[in-house]
Amino acid sequence: MRGLFACICVSIWALLLALTCTKLRAHLSAESRFTLQRVKSGIFIMPFHSPDKPLAQCHDEDMELALRAEELGYDEFWVGEHHTLAWEPIVSPEMFIAAVFRKLSVCDLVLPQFF
Repeated sequence: MRGLFACICVSIWALLLALTCTKLRAHLSAESRFTLQRVKSGIFIMPFHSPDKPLAQCHDEDMELALRAEELGYDEFWVGEHHTLAWEPIVSPEMFIAAVFRKLSVCDLVLPQFF
């Protein structure tokens, strides 16, 4: 009796699965209702560097990081700023963003975010 009950349960489960798959296929075939989108990703940097490094080298490293992020397919690149620290080479994110913007190929719009 137990075997018969298990067989019936499996049959019902298989039937429900088949019906669900059929409905799902019909739903997915209506392309106007369902579109896949790529997950967007980004990088945020707080460009802290060793106080021993020259500021020009720190700037170049951060610039290279932004360009590399674009090569790797990142959608966003965020730059923080704390101009009160001695080892913070980016005291004005707007100026750094303007310099990076000239070299990027796919960037549409870059805006600073202030808190």
